[in-house]
Amino acid sequence: DGRVSGVASRRQASERPAETVMIVVAAFPGLATAGSLVKVSDYFAAKRVDASSFQAFSMVCTHEGCLTEIRNAERFECPCHLSRFAADGTVINGPAERPLFNLATSYDSATDVLTIN
Repeated sequence: DGRVSGVASRRQASERPAETVMIVVAAFPGLATAGSLVKVSDYFAAKRVDASSFQAFSMVCTHEGCLTEIRNAERFECPCHLSRFAADGTVINGPAERPLFNLATSYDSATDVLTIN
């Protein structure tokens, strides 16, 4: 499934996720296209910005902690209360008022491994 390793922790909507995930980028074909959102773990999504950089987001809705879903590789939608978030994590419409958490990323082009935390 492209997952190299992962350490999960319990999440609350008010906290930044404590999980670290390492993936092989080639195992997620959607990451070949800049701007396309791809679910890369139970709680994280990523998108390629350019040849060597990525953005990653928690998929936990900032309203009440439900897991969002990715729609058309371009936005996040929460099935619980219908909040929607743009591909950069900003709120399109509520009830959520805060953007999705933007997570740190590092990419090793030699190994094609993206680390998200």
